[in-house]
Amino acid sequence: GRIWLSDRRGAFDHLRPKSLLLSTTRVSIIQASTIFTSYMTEQLERENEREELLVEGKITEDEMDRQNTEWEDSEWKSRW
Repeated sequence: GRIWLSDRRGAFDHLRPKSLLLSTTRVSIIQASTIFTSYMTEQLERENEREELLVEGKITEDEMDRQNTEWEDSEWKSRW
C-alpha cells in the first residue's frame, strides 16, 4: 500500500523555478486579458455613444473619428 501523506507537496514546492514561472505567467496572462477585454468593451460603448450623436446631427463624422482616436490613444496608454 501507499504510505500515508506520501503524495503531499512540501511547504515551499510552489516556489521552485518552474512552478513559480508557470504561476506568474498564468496570472499575467489572465490580468492582461482582463485589461484588454475591459478596454474593448468600453471602446465599443464610447463609439456607440458617438455614433448616436452623429445620427442626431450633434457632431460631424470627422469629429467623431477624432474623438474615437483621442479616446483610444489616451485609454491605451493609461491601461498599459
